[in-house]
Amino acid sequence: MQRLLIGWILFGLSLGFTGQSWAGAEYQEFVLQNAVVATANGASMPVTKYTTVALDVTIATTATVTFEGSVSGDAWTSIACTAINTGVTTTAPTATGLYQCNVAGLSAFRARVSSWTAGAVTVYARATTAETGGIFAFLASVFDYVNTALRVTLATLISGEDPTNNLLMTSGGVARMTTFSSVTSATTSSVSAVPMGAKTFVAQIINATSETKAATLTIYGNLISSTTGGIALCIITLPSTATTLQLQDSCPITSVNFLYYFYTATVYTSASSAPLTVYASY
Repeated sequence: MQRLLIGWILFGLSLGFTGQSWAGAEYQEFVLQNAVVATANGASMPVTKYTTVALDVTIATTATVTFEGSVSGDAWTSIACTAINTGVTTTAPTATGLYQCNVAGLSAFRARVSSWTAGAVTVYARATTAETGGIFAFLASVFDYVNTALRVTLATLISGEDPTNNLLMTSGGVARMTTFSSVTSATTSSVSAVPMGAKTFVAQIINATSETKAATLTIYGNLISSTTGGIALCIITLPSTATTLQLQDSCPITSVNFLYYFYTATVYTSASSAPLTVYASY
């Protein structure tokens, strides 16, 4: 437990947590809109010495509130604020919520009712000099407090991700991707990319009737995106049969990495109800 606590403290320091006293931070409260029932600029608040504005927005029925900042006090520009409960940024919310806005460097801020249909709109604001960065901002950016889950997207996954199958390949497990499908005649596929590392290829024919079916498939690797040339890696033969509803076979595992792969079906005997499909498993 002691090591864990020390680890979190060091982690916070590495993210820029300075330990600023929240009790010593300055703040000031404003009412920007007070139960307005029409479009209105509302009151503007000075934010020259503040870094952040927290907003309590109440939209009783149907309206849009546009967050705006100004440097001169005359020209106003929309600014993006973050919904505290979801972490989603917006410049013009249409629903009640709590928002946090970065106003560092601005001289004034307002929450303009840019459109109104029905109901009252109220906006309370608190400007503060308190630090909002560091470990607290980091935790808010990666954790969804509404759904009590980490905010994970493909962009935030570490290396080893499998975008096609949404699988994080760190140890064990098998991912599969379809690389050749709906084959109903002897033909050559287009090129496809398969993730690096050890892999095998599986050919499969499945049908619901006892029709005769057979296939011979050659798998090629190529360093260029072309079906010209290439190196034959293996041949899969699915024997002719009219009694087996499912035929499948695979190549030996290969660790040779090519940038591209393609497939040539030199034999195909079946009906359209039993197409050939090729999978890459890795």
